[in-house]
Amino acid sequence: IVVIDLNRYEVSATYLIGEGGSKTPVNAIALHDNFLYAATQQGLKRAPANGANLQDFRSWTMMPEFSQQRVTNVISYHNNLVIEHDDSLHILSNSSWKFFYADDWEVENMSAFDDKLILSQTNNNNGRLVILQPNGNIETIITNGQYIMSPRQAIRTNDGYWIADSVAGVSHFDGSNFTSYIPNSPASIATGDMRASNGTVWIPSGTTDGEWRVTNNKRGFFRFNKGTWTNYNSPSFAALDTFYDVVSIAIDPNDNRPFYQGK
Repeated sequence: IVVIDLNRYEVSATYLIGEGGSKTPVNAIALHDNFLYAATQQGLKRAPANGANLQDFRSWTMMPEFSQQRVTNVISYHNNLVIEHDDSLHILSNSSWKFFYADDWEVENMSAFDDKLILSQTNNNNGRLVILQPNGNIETIITNGQYIMSPRQAIRTNDGYWIADSVAGVSHFDGSNFTSYIPNSPASIATGDMRASNGTVWIPSGTTDGEWRVTNNKRGFFRFNKGTWTNYNSPSFAALDTFYDVVSIAIDPNDNRPFYQGK
């Protein structure tokens, strides 16, 4: 857990809260009832928010209900605490844990607005937002094949929903219409072998695992020329839908275009 001082723009503290002070993945944190809660691979832990020495792993207490169980999300919601464990949501209400919600979709993120819990969800190549009521019932489901494809996070403000999507970029939904806010940039992290020729840069996004096995990365490759990025991937060119794991590019010096992609 990294603590950022927003006044001085610096890291003010780092907490290692794994067993014996070891490192353990922390998936989410939340402030609730003067406690900091951490959703970790080892379980749900908490510590007093104003504790004297949160750098000491012994300041963090494991919640016995989820000890040694992977907890992937935690959020303070409607005066209660909600966590995601084993593909289900559970709520801490009146000092008692209860089942709250579950479906066949993966929860990427949770956010709260008034008495609504907003779930950003994915299922294979589909995405959606699910809006839950305080009793765990679904109020509405928001889908759109163009703007909600792989949502990473969504928040609600007084003028609608703001959606961060790893494929479609940032968009705003006012309840009726979507507005897209996509800066001109590569569509993904460029992890391949970059090539430059005659003022043009080509960068593939593919990669392989440690044993050179496929990863089914369909993010394609990108071109930067005269201050503008162009993305070559399946959302832009349907023919590239089965073209994946592009890790290298060779440039044809005659027309400055890639004539070979390694995959």
